Amino acid sequence: MRAVGRHAEALATEQEAVAIRHRLAQADPTAHGPGLAESLINLALCLDSTGRRAEALATTEQVVHVYRQLAEANPVAREPDLAKALHNLSIHLAGAGRHEDALHATEEAVTIRRCLARHLPAAYEPDLARSLGMFARVRVELRQDLPAALEAAQESVDIYRRLALAEPLAYDTDLHTVLDVQADILDRLGRTEEATQIRPPQP
Repeated sequence: MRAVGRHAEALATEQEAVAIRHRLAQADPTAHGPGLAESLINLALCLDSTGRRAEALATTEQVVHVYRQLAEANPVAREPDLAKALHNLSIHLAGAGRHEDALHATEEAVTIRRCLARHLPAAYEPDLARSLGMFARVRVELRQDLPAALEAAQESVDIYRRLALAEPLAYDTDLHTVLDVQADILDRLGRTEEATQIRPPQP
């Protein structure tokens, strides 16, 4: 329904789905928790699309809570979902100006994704690069520990460069985005010549 602009109907449908799956998950969290998380994600998207961003943020926090519980019971299966939820939460928090909270969320996402990428790099390195880039962006917004932000941005760049060699169409945009972040950090550190050298050309 969202695809055809029927946002109010879509929102009502997702709210009903969340209510049903919440009841099911209370009775059997293992069986119905994943379905509840999926419905909460869809509800957050509907709320965001209708401008109800505070409610979308609160709903995204619920997604993290559900996946955290599921990951405690089954980390192998659910830690990737928890990391994704934390990454998405950090985006919502940063958009709401809550950069300290966004930093905590993205730090946890980086920790989980680094462990996942260590064991299965082909599957999880892109996610790690994404969260490292978010970590760097939040540090820049906070003007806090810029050397740590630069280190994270460089690691993200290194990963995206490797990925872009094999699949440039898939990763060139991500690489340019994080290079821009890295250049901003270098500018703030007074390393303007280096920033100029790496900053991607503006379209």
